[in-house]
Amino acid sequence: MRDTGLQATQYSILAMLSDGERLSISELADDLGLERTSMSRTLRPMEREGLVALSSEGFRRKRAIELTAAGFSRYQECLPLWRTAQARFAKKYSPEQLNQLHSLLALIGE
Repeated sequence: MRDTGLQATQYSILAMLSDGERLSISELADDLGLERTSMSRTLRPMEREGLVALSSEGFRRKRAIELTAAGFSRYQECLPLWRTAQARFAKKYSPEQLNQLHSLLALIGE
């Protein structure tokens, strides 16, 4: 991923927004297990680069994030690299170990 200029967290943000859904900063932070301030800091360079767009909407002026065309293009560029990294990781562990890992990660996310 380093060659793409994205950090893993930034790729995860692009992936979460790739279905066209608009999320608030708080919703996205919760989904990724980050603090809202960390999410804001991560989004700033992505917004400057034109990968995401932030807008104020609603009666409480909640900031919504959406993927731009450039962001979707970058996501598609990175997807094969992500899949290759995941496949390499999966080869190192048995199916039982991977199931245990996924179970533990699910517990953390609750």
